Amino acid sequence: MRELVNRATTVVSESLTLSDKHWYHSKTVWIVIIFFVFVALEALNVNISDRAFRIIEGAGLFTLRQAVGASGCNAPQQGEQ
Repeated sequence: MRELVNRATTVVSESLTLSDKHWYHSKTVWIVIIFFVFVALEALNVNISDRAFRIIEGAGLFTLRQAVGASGCNAPQQGEQ
């Protein structure tokens, strides 16, 4: 179990670094920026539809799925089948 936690921690820390590209090339960064703009507009009583929030949430989950798939986190360990 401890190995799994260490591996997950490594994957998360590696995925949080943007050393291989500029920050503005990251889909995740732009999704977060758009989400915070939506939240700020809601705080200013601007009506943002629930559909817009769902689209942003879906895009965020998609980028998370891509990041996990690219990291090899779901690949079987050596000796597992």
